[in-house]
Amino acid sequence: MTLRHLLTHTSGMSYGTLHPQIVRYAKYMNRMPEAMCPSLPDHSLFPLLFEPGEGWHYGFSTDWVGVVVERLSGCATLGEYFAKHIWGPLGANENDWTFRPQNWLGKPGYSRVEMQMRQPDGSMKEAKVMPLPTPGLYDGSGKFDSGGGGLYMKPVDFMKLLESLMLNDEVLLRKETRDQMFIPQLQDNKDLMAGVEWRGKMQPPFCENPFLAGLPLGTQINWGLGGMLMMENIEGKRKPGTMWWDGLPNLFWWIDPSSQLTGFWATQIFPTGERTVLKYFSYFEKAVYEELKKD
Repeated sequence: MTLRHLLTHTSGMSYGTLHPQIVRYAKYMNRMPEAMCPSLPDHSLFPLLFEPGEGWHYGFSTDWVGVVVERLSGCATLGEYFAKHIWGPLGANENDWTFRPQNWLGKPGYSRVEMQMRQPDGSMKEAKVMPLPTPGLYDGSGKFDSGGGGLYMKPVDFMKLLESLMLNDEVLLRKETRDQMFIPQLQDNKDLMAGVEWRGKMQPPFCENPFLAGLPLGTQINWGLGGMLMMENIEGKRKPGTMWWDGLPNLFWWIDPSSQLTGFWATQIFPTGERTVLKYFSYFEKAVYEELKKD
């Protein structure tokens, strides 16, 4: 297994709740099937779905990328690396981001939007931070800094990262390294297309496919070194070569190098792909590109 397998989600790893075979295996072995275990080694108790490089499936590969970064850099934690090499250079101080949100409680200026859960009847009610019985990543009590989804920060500060990558300003990466991120990594996208379609079939009836972020099923896509890549032109949407991805509580970001445009849509609403959220994200995306035409 290589770093490229991890970065492209072709490693064979899966989140525990995102594949029925893993759920059945966990039940048979009396192990937690939850997507986010308290420590990263717990993830390794699950078998691979396929040999590395022989398929595509979204899972905790990026968490292991974080471990690789820790060990190669000599930093004690991923958070230490982020402070020295990402958020520090971008001008975000230690009070602007964290992997441990419980450390912010009671501090002046701290606030967190409480998670809301859309109900089948369309109403909303407050939800736990992570609707799983196992403590870990999303309540900040886990034993590792998750490179796959453990970061807490304000949207305005996260935009500093997106803008730097969009501008290719070399604050974080050499120009040629950043350009590599946007090169399609999959020679054949059939496994990716199948994985995305399968993800949509898992959704509740009042939700849509979060992986597509408002795009129609069948849109030609690929995967870069950091996210999904747009491979066709759809009027009023992100352009070919755009990278995007989403976060569990309906967080959607995109970087469109050809348009010199980046955007971030942030909510605290479950489930992922909730239809109303995606509808308004699509309105937002179209409005941004309409404004671009005026310029």
